[in-house]
Amino acid sequence: QVNDWNDSRHQRIRERQALERLHDEAVRGVGYLSGIVESFDRYGAAQETALAALSNGDWERVDPELMREGLVTLSFFPTLSPPRSAYDDLISSGVFGELTDTEVRTAVAAYHASLQHAMGQLEYVRIYNERLSDARIQSGGYRRVYDPASGRRLGHELDLSLLAADRAFMDASLSALNSQRMMQEIRRDALERSREMCESLGKAVGKPC
Repeated sequence: QVNDWNDSRHQRIRERQALERLHDEAVRGVGYLSGIVESFDRYGAAQETALAALSNGDWERVDPELMREGLVTLSFFPTLSPPRSAYDDLISSGVFGELTDTEVRTAVAAYHASLQHAMGQLEYVRIYNERLSDARIQSGGYRRVYDPASGRRLGHELDLSLLAADRAFMDASLSALNSQRMMQEIRRDALERSREMCESLGKAVGKPC
């Protein structure tokens, strides 16, 4: 009986430690995904403005830096890589499967399913939008240049008249815009699942998310 009590106590301690680790990681994950979504909200607004200006022929009324940001970021499809080492460790050790809080397990599973879905869609949109790179090169109006003021030393020179008149470039850019909008919805879903997971874990360990 004493051994059973000790085993039960050890299990509770181990579960508490696992939940604490998952909660800490979830808090950081919410911060990471919030930053990604916020950045792509800004990029998305610039992309819409830039393509509307090119389509309407009134880009001279738009801030050149905003035009540049909108057109350059159309090809940004970064990998989502929120922290997950604690989760992976608990899965590989079998501890995650021993968690008794079904609400937590459900929320964690839903979050990681949303990340897996995002990565699958990301692979698709990257392949689908490869033609944007070709269209940029062939347009003659989109050049990468050395920029010592940039952290990555990379700048872009744009001839907006050439780009607006290039049907292949505009078609590829509009397709990329559609993909960006789709991916942002997927990012938002991952963020929402991360918040739900964090709140569930916070309730389990008595900490705010």
